[in-house]
Amino acid sequence: MMVNNFLEQGAFKKAYIKEHRLKPVKIFIITMSETLLETLGASSKLNRNAAYIDRLMKDGESQGDLFLQSPKTMMYKEEI
Repeated sequence: MMVNNFLEQGAFKKAYIKEHRLKPVKIFIITMSETLLETLGASSKLNRNAAYIDRLMKDGESQGDLFLQSPKTMMYKEEI
C-alpha cells in the first residue's frame, strides 16, 4: 500500500501520476470464518480428507457470499 501512502502525502508530481496512471489501490481480504478457524490446529494443514476439504470449501463459499453482500466490511485497513 506504499503507493497509497505516497499519493496521500503528495510525493508524486501530477504529471508523473498521469503518465503512470497511478491511483489508490483497494485491497479486500476474504478470510475463513472465526467459527471454523477456532477448530483448526497445526495438523489441519496435512488433512486431505474429502469431508474436511468440503467443509473448508463450503466455508469459503459462505465467506465469499458475505463479501458480495458487503465488500466494504472486508476491505484491508493498513495499521501503522
